[in-house]
Amino acid sequence: MSTSASTTRAPSLIRLSFRYSTYHRRLAIYMAGLALVETIWFAFAGYMLRNVPTVANGSSSYAILHKCVATTCSGASLPPAYAVPISNLLIYLLPAVCALVFVGPSLAREFDTKSVRFSWTQGITRNQWLASRLLPGLIGALLISIVGEVAALRWVFPHNFPFDYNPWGMFPFRGATAVGIAVLLVAFSVLCSILLKRPLFVVLVTALAYGAIAYGVSATEPRLLAPNSTIATSNWGIQVNPVQQYPQGAQLVAATIVTKNGAPIPNSYVNHAIDGCSTRASLVLNKSPTTNSTSAIGPATFNQQVFSKCVAAYDFYNKFSYQPISRFWELQWIYAATTGAAGLVLIGLSFWLVKRVEP
Repeated sequence: MSTSASTTRAPSLIRLSFRYSTYHRRLAIYMAGLALVETIWFAFAGYMLRNVPTVANGSSSYAILHKCVATTCSGASLPPAYAVPISNLLIYLLPAVCALVFVGPSLAREFDTKSVRFSWTQGITRNQWLASRLLPGLIGALLISIVGEVAALRWVFPHNFPFDYNPWGMFPFRGATAVGIAVLLVAFSVLCSILLKRPLFVVLVTALAYGAIAYGVSATEPRLLAPNSTIATSNWGIQVNPVQQYPQGAQLVAATIVTKNGAPIPNSYVNHAIDGCSTRASLVLNKSPTTNSTSAIGPATFNQQVFSKCVAAYDFYNKFSYQPISRFWELQWIYAATTGAAGLVLIGLSFWLVKRVEP
């Protein structure tokens, strides 16, 4: 007589992930609902921002509205007061909401309540258990961040939001970088859940990490690639308040004072020269020098021609270092790849650690 040994096959990763998402179906519904809400809101915000006027250099600003006369800004109008704060909130929260609301608290709660002991004794390996929790989190993070960024790029940012000709202002929170940060935060929250095992601690540490990552991207992005530079064509004596029209949409990295040949000039020397020229211009207006130079300086006692001629003798020029707009997406993909790779490292560390941690 032959007997057949019945074996119980371990459920697949897809089934485990679906079971986990079903168990937390309320949070899963919230995540899908958030993706829908942000899409609708950004479309609505784009409609509200459509009448903010745009000037020749591509910038949009509330201040422009106050300069409108007759039909100069026909049809221009301000958006409602709530449009900008809500749009800012959604844009800032997009990369972090899945890690802070879904992944971190739910995974840490399993450690906190010791329910992982039951999961690990049901024919499921620790790697399978972790993967079934990680996969829905990554899918949710990608869904929310990609849908939100596409909606914002389609409807909001074409209106020069947040009303600045410089499109670099929200660099960590827009484009591919935001998607990479979302993946990194999910991986970080998983690792924190294994180590800390307390939902509140995991949320707090993940939120702090999000702030540190965003600050790090903002601080390093301007000089990650060597910036281009240009020297103003006009001397300070010819144009006392020089305005260099470096390429439209470029990010200004630094503005320094140099000679016509590009040799740097110390700020202390510039300040000394300006003070001297200001004093000289105020004393020679009526060719009647006074002993008290301070009291002589004023709108009625300042000779602009004398001041310009004096400053021109010092050979002062402005040098601008900037990142051209053509590098915007290049830097976006660099940071997306960097944060994504860091996320993969943290995921690998989590799989290594979950085999050795005590529930």
